[in-house]
Amino acid sequence: MKSILHPRTMLCVAVLLATGCGPSLNTAKVNGKVTVAGQPVADIVVTFMPEGGGRPATGVTDASGNFSLSTLATGDGAVPGKHKVAFSKSAPPPASDPSKVSPADYNPKPVELPFNAKYARAETSGITADVEAGKANNLPAWDLEK
Repeated sequence: MKSILHPRTMLCVAVLLATGCGPSLNTAKVNGKVTVAGQPVADIVVTFMPEGGGRPATGVTDASGNFSLSTLATGDGAVPGKHKVAFSKSAPPPASDPSKVSPADYNPKPVELPFNAKYARAETSGITADVEAGKANNLPAWDLEK
């Protein structure tokens, strides 16, 4: 019996059936606030690293220092469990108008951290968080030292 589907089409269908509709991961919403020496700072990248391994979650602070975490989709949260937390500073976005992009935009200078460098690594930050499944995790504010 001859197949009516092209071999490439059959391969694509087989791959889709084997993998499903994409990865699925149990996450819980996580919101928090970061300040530096008592002042909110925008564009701080907050990274949650699961202590048992697994997919990290990240969020970026707004002008008020507030963030929400994302793992697979915007705002979906982090995997439940214990996490070590790291912080970094994101570079400002390049000019949205292509006519205003300069050669320096292609070779940006390193971003200076507005806080103590120990916070940049999950192993040295000293900050941990527990994410509980099935609930919104509204964390207390973290005030990072300069």
